[in-house]
Amino acid sequence: MSKFDEHIRENRQFFDDLEPPQGHFERFEQRLTQGAEKKSRRNAFFFLKVAASLAVVVTILFFLLKGTVKDVGEMISGELTPADLPQEVQEAMAYYQHKTYHESGMIDSLAISSEEAEGIRSVYLREIKTLDANNLELRKAYNENPNDERILAAIISNEKMKETVLETIIRQMGQPK
Repeated sequence: MSKFDEHIRENRQFFDDLEPPQGHFERFEQRLTQGAEKKSRRNAFFFLKVAASLAVVVTILFFLLKGTVKDVGEMISGELTPADLPQEVQEAMAYYQHKTYHESGMIDSLAISSEEAEGIRSVYLREIKTLDANNLELRKAYNENPNDERILAAIISNEKMKETVLETIIRQMGQPK
């Protein structure tokens, strides 16, 4: 037992002479229950904010990975669908899209920092957006002239250009500065 504890025990009558005012314990208990209610509301609001943030992030990722908003909107509306293209063209497009996706991941891993990766990503996304707009125009042209083989070749070539852009960026990243 410390000297402090011993001093309090010896002089207890001097410490215990004041009682709390009337209703103190009731007010104290009321404040405790109000604090618990506020905390539960605060927790619910926190989880609501987290859920909304996750929904925004998922939506942004969807549009970044699946193409531009305009392309998705037109595909959903049924104006143009990849199913309108011949099977060979669909397979070629799927091949180049897979390679493009794989190489975009390589760029992220080759970047020195997240800032550099973000800058490079914005460059290639801008280029891919332009190529996607070209692809949309080519698909519209194909719908107007479904027997024109040159349009199908141009669609495939356009998809290959996406891969070429990314290959060029990767090659430049690998060169010493």
